[in-house]
Amino acid sequence: MKAHCTHFHDASIAELDVAGSRMRGGFPELTGRPAPATIRRRGCTGRDEPGFNQQEFAVIRQRRICATMPHHFELAATDEAYRSNRRQIETFTRTTRPAPRTQVITIPVVVHVIYREAEENISDLQILSQLEVLNDDFRFRNGDREGIPKAFQHAAGDALIEFALATRDPDGRPSSGITRTSTSTAPSRSR
Repeated sequence: MKAHCTHFHDASIAELDVAGSRMRGGFPELTGRPAPATIRRRGCTGRDEPGFNQQEFAVIRQRRICATMPHHFELAATDEAYRSNRRQIETFTRTTRPAPRTQVITIPVVVHVIYREAEENISDLQILSQLEVLNDDFRFRNGDREGIPKAFQHAAGDALIEFALATRDPDGRPSSGITRTSTSTAPSRSR
C-alpha cells in the first residue's frame, strides 16, 4: 500500500473522487454511505492519486491507525466553517512562508533523569551519546538513511536544527542541562 501525503488545496478540500464521479463525503463508517469501489484523493502533486480499494480499506479499518485524516475529510465534507478556516490557513501559509534557512538553529534542552535504582541513573556520557544520535537524525547524518521508505525519500534532508544541553536555567543561573531526581514512586506502565 502506498503512503499518501495530502495537502489542502482550495478546490479540493475533502473531495473524494469515487468511482470516477465527484461527491462530497467522508469515510463510509463516518457518513453512513456505502463504501465506494475505490477511494481517491488529491495528493502532494495536486493531481488525483490512487487511494484504497475496498479490500485495502477493510484492512485499514481493522488496524489501529491515526484518525486525523478521516476526521479532517469528514469535517471538510460537512462543515463550511471548517473548510473556510482551512482555506485561510493554507493561504496564509503559502503567502507568508519565509525564505529557507541556511544557518543551523541550536535548541537548548534539559534532560531530566528520574530514577529509583542506582542503575537507572544514567551517565552524562549516555545522555550526550543520545543527544548526538538525535542531532545526527535531524542533520541527516544518520547511518540508516538508506532505509528510508521510497515514498518519504523526497522529504528527507537536513533540518538545520541541532540540540545542545542548556547552559542556563529559566532564571539565568548556570546549568549543566541535566537534572537528576531520585524517587520512590513506582514507574507507571502503559499498556
